[in-house]
Amino acid sequence: EDNDFYPYAQSKADADDHLRASSLEWTILGPGALTDDDPSGEITLGRAGSDDERKTARGNVALVAARALADPRGTAGKFIEFSDGDTPIAQALENLS
Repeated sequence: EDNDFYPYAQSKADADDHLRASSLEWTILGPGALTDDDPSGEITLGRAGSDDERKTARGNVALVAARALADPRGTAGKFIEFSDGDTPIAQALENLS
């Protein structure tokens, strides 16, 4: 609780819980630590590695969000954790179970 990031993380967790309990169709994205790197269009799903190692280009977050919005059939009702990786975003999201 003494970390400067705590209020944001707690607020996001509370908002995510509220959304899950709602009647809305939702998808929650959980990227790794955001970077200003160029987007690669490729990600790794899950929480592999420590939080310090989980980096995600902001552009990749935008690409994942756009893909999830364009075709929510495979992403609706899911919490998707990811970071920059080596699987094309479309393929990674199609492989969600």
